[in-house]
Amino acid sequence: MVSLTILEQRLARSGYRLTRPRRSLLVAMQQLPDPSVDLSVLSPALGNYQLSHTMYSVFLATLLGAAVWRWFPAWEQRVDNVAPVRLMKWATLAIIVVSLAVAVVPHRVLWELFEVVEYQSEEFYVVGASDADLQLFNPRATERARRRVSQGDPSLVRTGASRTLFDQGVEP
Repeated sequence: MVSLTILEQRLARSGYRLTRPRRSLLVAMQQLPDPSVDLSVLSPALGNYQLSHTMYSVFLATLLGAAVWRWFPAWEQRVDNVAPVRLMKWATLAIIVVSLAVAVVPHRVLWELFEVVEYQSEEFYVVGASDADLQLFNPRATERARRRVSQGDPSLVRTGASRTLFDQGVEP
């Protein structure tokens, strides 16, 4: 990682001066922990938290859906200018869609079991397959996390195990 003083020198050479707020932001960003190290938050062991998140998202969507269905029409009738109320109604519908998507879309990543294979002495998950090829994924890889390989490749070893993507090597 490039130190802040080296970055300031490079910027100064190009004629750019690092202002105090920007420098503070860069210092704060350098002090953040590396998020790629700890994948335990995505582990199936935390399934209760993930289930709670889903339930709260559904509750929020239901509550907001009731507001759109019952309250917004009454507001539209009481005001002279309905444009802001309609804008709020569409924004509420967008929040409903986003909250449900955030609860439902990660299901494949967090809960679905994927076949585990070894390819060139590395562990990969089979996330897609065709008659001739396999799409492999390694969430812990620093380079080339996704690969497409032939099913007949001699470097490919099928282990017979299945795991979720982020369970970090523990059999379910």
